[in-house]
Amino acid sequence: MSITSNIIFYFTEFVKKITIPSMICYGKYDMNRKMDEVSEISKLIQKSEFVLFDHSGHCPMYEEPDKFSLEFKNFNNE
Repeated sequence: MSITSNIIFYFTEFVKKITIPSMICYGKYDMNRKMDEVSEISKLIQKSEFVLFDHSGHCPMYEEPDKFSLEFKNFNNE
């Protein structure tokens, strides 16, 4: 097993253990991560919500602050 495979395996196992509600944000133009990777991570977290930001890259909280605030408020009120 390669180093990269080991990292991915341990990260996946770690993420599966997260039990607190988690809002997973993804910017459509993120050059660091692929949407399918982030979406899959979101599915591994028991109480997660995946939020797509259509006009952002890697930092949607800065690039779309109004939408981020609204989504965060909605998430915390659930």
